[in-house]
Amino acid sequence: MSSLAYHLDEIRIALDPTRPEHLLPDLRSCEKGVVDVGCGVGQLFVAKDAEIRSGVVRYAVDVDAEAIAYARQQWPHLAQFLHAKAERLPIPSASVDWYVSRVALPYTDLRQSLAEAGRVLTDHGHLWITLHPGQMVWREFLSAVGHAHPRSAITRAIVLLNGVTLHVTRHVGGWFGIRESWQSRSAIASLLHEFGFRDVRVTRTARHFLVEANKNGDG
Repeated sequence: MSSLAYHLDEIRIALDPTRPEHLLPDLRSCEKGVVDVGCGVGQLFVAKDAEIRSGVVRYAVDVDAEAIAYARQQWPHLAQFLHAKAERLPIPSASVDWYVSRVALPYTDLRQSLAEAGRVLTDHGHLWITLHPGQMVWREFLSAVGHAHPRSAITRAIVLLNGVTLHVTRHVGGWFGIRESWQSRSAIASLLHEFGFRDVRVTRTARHFLVEANKNGDG
């Protein structure tokens, strides 16, 4: 499946609450701005357009240039679509009161990405992200081994090692140039507290886990 085809399927998921993969935040409380990191072709804003208050600034960020170009062409009115990395967001500090990211941060340098989340959020702003549990990566590793896909098995093994490194040291290992990792509850809670978040809540979903937290008012 091409990256664009994948993103278009994500649109269908976002618009269909009956799909088991459907998981989106309630943005009715957003007052200043919202950023969606790993926005794909803008499925969050397609699905939530009517829910977001008038005047709320919308930023949509993704590293996939093709997806961003498609979103700019299809619905330029929905958000400012930005081609950028989660580790370096091209938006002002304290400019949004909602930070959303759906299974995008596991592919980044998590420390830098969470530090950026803290930077762009206002005091008392809300973070809503979905992440990869270790069990998911372990199942993918066993599947690759069982189906005799050595390259995939090696990659999954590196991702497992990155996750262990993150859990133990609170830093992503980036072994052999691969940044992807799995995340543990304790590591995420520790990093969020380090970067100025409080009220960290972790909920298991059908495939991933959802992390919510609030930015400390003390900065």
